[in-house]
Amino acid sequence: MSDRLEDDSQLLPLGPLEGVLDRSKRGSRVDTGARLTDHLQERLASCNLPSGHRAALSRELAQLADLPPTSATAGRLIGWIDWVLSLPWPGGPGDGSTGTPEGRDLPDLDRIAGHLAETHAGCDEVVQRVLESLAVAKLGGTGRGDALLFVGPPGTGKSSLARALARAMERPFVNLATGAMTDDYQLGGVSHRQEGAFPGAILEGLRRAGRADAVILLDELDKLQLGGGGDAGGPLLELLDSDLRSEFLDQYLGLPFDLSRCLLIATANDHEEMPEALIDRFDVIEFWGYTERAKVEIARRHLLPRARSRAGIDAPSLTPTPAAVRAIIREHTEEAGVRQLGRRLDTLARKAAAEVLRGGSGLRVRRSDVRTLLGPALVESEVRARRPRIGVALGLAYTSTGGALLPIEALAMPGSGRTILTGQVGEVMRESFQTALSWGRTRLGSLKLAANHLDELDLHLHFPASAIPKDGPSAGAAIVVALYSLLSRRAARHDLALTGEVSLHGAVLPVGGLREKLLAAARAGVREVVVPRRNAEELMRLPSEVREPLVIHLVSRIDEVLELALLPRRGRGSGRSPGPRPGADEGGSKPRAARGRPGPR
Repeated sequence: MSDRLEDDSQLLPLGPLEGVLDRSKRGSRVDTGARLTDHLQERLASCNLPSGHRAALSRELAQLADLPPTSATAGRLIGWIDWVLSLPWPGGPGDGSTGTPEGRDLPDLDRIAGHLAETHAGCDEVVQRVLESLAVAKLGGTGRGDALLFVGPPGTGKSSLARALARAMERPFVNLATGAMTDDYQLGGVSHRQEGAFPGAILEGLRRAGRADAVILLDELDKLQLGGGGDAGGPLLELLDSDLRSEFLDQYLGLPFDLSRCLLIATANDHEEMPEALIDRFDVIEFWGYTERAKVEIARRHLLPRARSRAGIDAPSLTPTPAAVRAIIREHTEEAGVRQLGRRLDTLARKAAAEVLRGGSGLRVRRSDVRTLLGPALVESEVRARRPRIGVALGLAYTSTGGALLPIEALAMPGSGRTILTGQVGEVMRESFQTALSWGRTRLGSLKLAANHLDELDLHLHFPASAIPKDGPSAGAAIVVALYSLLSRRAARHDLALTGEVSLHGAVLPVGGLREKLLAAARAGVREVVVPRRNAEELMRLPSEVREPLVIHLVSRIDEVLELALLPRRGRGSGRSPGPRPGADEGGSKPRAARGRPGPR
């Protein structure tokens, strides 16, 4: 029996039984069973269990007394009882209750705010939202402040903020990698009466934490594949439902357990594809990408000290200049967060450690040293054209990893009116192309082209980076510019990025993810952006450091977009049919300054 228990030790706590098992090796099997039963009876008597739970365990102990101590059933039963008694039950040492009306601490919001501000630079808006949610939850409000969903690109501090929040609240932290789970039973356990039984990750995490008021992190919840089909499973919905959480049922435990004292935090890169039943149970807090200024500050305050510590060197051994840090951000990272930046600084720290061991004083990294130490620039330099081109427009996309440039290339060839879209284009983007094409047909007369002109051509629209799926309506304006540039033989500006959905009648409609798109444009060195006028209010709410690097043009109609994005046509030949002739894809005019009233800067 002891061998059986030792085999299960990775799942079941044996600490309280170890002394009993050691003594049992010197006695008979009958004595061993009696000694274990008496030990469990003593622990049950001292455990503060609800009356119904105590009665259930007493029945199981009575059954255990009648079983042969070496049977598999007895082994499972002993392990289950020992595990149940190890849980942090209400009223016990791991309760976490302080006698407040809700049975939990009211947090010192100023202390929490100070700790989060110290550990997470550039997250002021997020910290404020977290504090508001905590205040609602702790004052007994009906909001969902005890179940938070942090949504944002990778590397923006979602998981680390949850961990810092647990430290600030002086609570244990339980990290559940839900993104790697594929079945309901991994969260909710398997009944202890079945062969191969084990507890669910939620209660096992609380048992290891030793308290019932832990901060539980459901990491990468958007990647959860419960039941094999991606639907929310029963244990998760029960955990997130505030009315059911006080009677959470783990299948291994088989008895209700009160989780109402826990603070639940989930993280996701993209919650659009998550089941609505899950999202409705959360207070959603969005994390945005960092500006370059914020990244430099994060590197100075957090990433550099961490890199030095990991490499075992002191501060003087690695001293990059601010210009060097900015060069790393611009040339060796392409992200909304700071994960890649941290890795690059780790690389420099390792090089500095090697230099110290050779007898040197370390590394002082200047801007000119960055490529020598880290190699050629990793950011794709050809993501946008270096000069104006016919049939090429620059869109902006918002993905689960943040904002990104979205080059669009259009080409015409003799054919029969076919349209071809390549680059892993989704259904919504295909509809945007059809809308742009229909609008373009209404303008053929103004271009002095025949009404059936497009019937004699095949149009191919390509979205580079074909390995990445693309979808959404916000590329409509860029698609129109690419097609109109092709038909009018007017080159499109390479230094102007566009975002906006386009209606069939030429209206430019609002888009989402505006902040991330503007940050992506600034990272890529694009200094002018076209934005729907109906996003003006959202634009004004953005921090000035997001808007300052850009000239932002607010537009309502696609005609305004074309006026800003297209250069005057070179030479004559307005009636020429667009086709694949050498040298026809380049504009000869110098890019003009954007006309119209520039938006907020």
